[in-house]
Amino acid sequence: MTIEITELEERAHTGPFMALKDFQKKMYLRARELVKEYDINRDPNDIVPTDISITKDIYEAALQLLQDVGFICVETSRTVQVEKDEILRGLRKVPTEVQFGSNNEIVRIKRRELFSQSPIVKWLGPWGAQISSPEMFLLIHQSYAKENIDALQCGVVSKIDGKTVRNKCVSEIISATLGAKLLREAVKRVGRPDMPISFDCVGGSDVAFPAIFTPDGARPTDHVVLFNVMSEMSFSLMDLNKIALAKAFNESYPFLGFLQNPYGGFGGGSETLAIISTAEAIFTLAISGIWGVYTGVTTISPIPKHEDLLWFEICNKLTLKKHTDAIICGSPVSFSEPSTETLVHELVYRTIPLTLTSDALLAAQAACGKPYDYVTGMEARIVSEVTDAVLGMGIKIEDANELCKEILKRYLKDKAPEKGKRFYECYDTEKIEPSKEYLSIYEKLKREYQDIGIEWI
Repeated sequence: MTIEITELEERAHTGPFMALKDFQKKMYLRARELVKEYDINRDPNDIVPTDISITKDIYEAALQLLQDVGFICVETSRTVQVEKDEILRGLRKVPTEVQFGSNNEIVRIKRRELFSQSPIVKWLGPWGAQISSPEMFLLIHQSYAKENIDALQCGVVSKIDGKTVRNKCVSEIISATLGAKLLREAVKRVGRPDMPISFDCVGGSDVAFPAIFTPDGARPTDHVVLFNVMSEMSFSLMDLNKIALAKAFNESYPFLGFLQNPYGGFGGGSETLAIISTAEAIFTLAISGIWGVYTGVTTISPIPKHEDLLWFEICNKLTLKKHTDAIICGSPVSFSEPSTETLVHELVYRTIPLTLTSDALLAAQAACGKPYDYVTGMEARIVSEVTDAVLGMGIKIEDANELCKEILKRYLKDKAPEKGKRFYECYDTEKIEPSKEYLSIYEKLKREYQDIGIEWI
């Protein structure tokens, strides 16, 4: 059986006490020990793992890490301890298909075979991006909704009338209400009123979350709630509250596991983080009501080490795809800002292997969603077209590795994120179309990519 959220709450209040810093120190130390114990070594010639035999050791090490350290609740500083058999029973219950949307906008996210050339769901949008006003929020989401996507991911109304929206305050409740209605309006404006929408960011706290169920807001056919792994191997009771609230509105609402590990901190190298992120995903997938897990990566370094970030992210997905039956989602996110060449390179670089190792793509985002308005629908166009090219060409994982190595060498090695433009600086806000400059940047680079073997559809 899976772990119920009521059981998680109980363990979060009765498990052994440990300060968060002490827990993280113990967890990082044990993860580094497991790298040595299981002899997990990255092939220096790969930035996209091509020998998937390494995934067996990563999976076993992740299970061992879970047994040795567990998870920690950030509010209570209590550790949640789990047994291997308990986790394995939960993993056997994960769904292999989930459905969203209605009428002619039904979207089925199915588990794809590893390296499958079958279509992948494009649930694209400015996931979690901070947007400066309700008016800009509508235009930005409309720019995504009109692209070749299957479903719409959401950002956040972070300011109203020039004032900052504050967590768990009146302003956040108003923001969530407005955001939910504007998301529905965005898909209506492009003639796709039944397109499934993710509302998981517009009501961030458990205080504001119920506001997304306002009339003309979230529907039973939408996605509404995340179980967010905070920091490394920690979680908040707030997310359990939101899951319970979602079920109060509609018992059938499933939730998505969300985890994003920072590279360049105490976690160590790619091998260590591959174990940690896999342990987080396995734990999350064993919770009752989950429909899948998103795994991603970010960095605390001003100059991203793209080769390390990509290896760790793809290795994590390969491990989960190879050793579980779960739905695994990826997210093509750029560190650079819109209307720049480096943004295009970063999105192409990440989308190629993510298409081969994910069951759905859940964002297409510039500048990691930084404040304010550094996201546009053009990023969804780039991701969508790269995905179609990868599937149309029948690219294999070895091909992805070679392509990404070439992109890294030519464009991204030791390259700092590039400054660009906000939405209203690189889009026609009346026609909701990208500027001639942004389009010309992309078309120029598409021709260059043809020279290294990418055939655009």
